[in-house]
Amino acid sequence: MVSMGIVIILVAAAGPAISDWVLKNRVDAEVASLRSALAYARSEALSRNMWVTIRENGARDSSAPKPMWNGGWQLFTDQDNDGFLLETAGEEMLRARVTNIEDLSIEWAKDITRLSYGPRGVTSGGSQNTIRYCVADDTDHAFAKGISINAIGRTRIVRGADVGCTP
Repeated sequence: MVSMGIVIILVAAAGPAISDWVLKNRVDAEVASLRSALAYARSEALSRNMWVTIRENGARDSSAPKPMWNGGWQLFTDQDNDGFLLETAGEEMLRARVTNIEDLSIEWAKDITRLSYGPRGVTSGGSQNTIRYCVADDTDHAFAKGISINAIGRTRIVRGADVGCTP
C-alpha cells in the first residue's frame, strides 16, 4: 500500500511537468517545420530562378485583427508573385502543413498573409519580420518562440520575452 501511495504521489506531481514538456515539444516541432520550410523556399527560389511563396493555409477569419497562421501554411512556386497558387498557370505546390495545437497562436509581428522569396533568394518587401508562436496564459514566456527573418531572407530563432507575445 505504501509503495502504491508513493507511485500515485509521483504521478500526480509529474503530471503538469509532462504536459508542459509535451506542449513545449509540439511548439518546437512547429517552429522547426516552418523554419525548414522557409529555408527550402529560399533554396527553391534560387535554384528554380523564380518566385516561391509561403502563405497561411486556407481562408482567414476577416474579423481577426491580424492574419493568424494557426491553420498551417502552404509553400508553392509563384510565377506571377501574386501570392496565390494557380496550378493552371504552371505553379506547383511544394509543401504544406496543417497546424492544430490548442491554445497556440501563430502570427507575424507585421500583418502579412504571405512571404515570397524572389529569384535571388531575397524576401519580397525586403524588411525584417518575426513569426511568433505564443501559448495562451504563458505569463512567464516559457513556451514563447519565434523565427526572425532578416531583409535578405535568413532566419534565426528567438525565445522567451524577446518574441513579443502578450499573455
